[in-house]
Amino acid sequence: MKRQNETMKRQNETVLTTSDTTITFFQKFMKNLPLVIEFKDLHITNNFKQAKAALKNRMGIYCIICLITGKAYVGSSKNLAERLNDHIIEGKSNKPLQNAITKHGLEHFIFYVVELVELDSGLRPESL
Repeated sequence: MKRQNETMKRQNETVLTTSDTTITFFQKFMKNLPLVIEFKDLHITNNFKQAKAALKNRMGIYCIICLITGKAYVGSSKNLAERLNDHIIEGKSNKPLQNAITKHGLEHFIFYVVELVELDSGLRPESL
């Protein structure tokens, strides 16, 4: 019975709301990431277009988080705008991520840029 209660507690900690107030797991996870830019409500066309414009020709590391499950997908790209489009519009990405977006709806996901990378940083674009 004790093990079941621990599991329930962990599950409750990872359940998130869709409002601006989030619960323990999400806060702990995000506290460890250096957030550069946050894009939410990407299901709204204007927000998606603004995100693409802000990310055009920018390289970096990003994180897509489901606000319902707390699961995160972390990736990198030499063009963040194209990668965002691949994930959101084209559906050309990680199958579990695509399944989660289909199941929970895009409105329950946030796209974070964790780090922007400049060409003079010593990294080559192909290493992203």
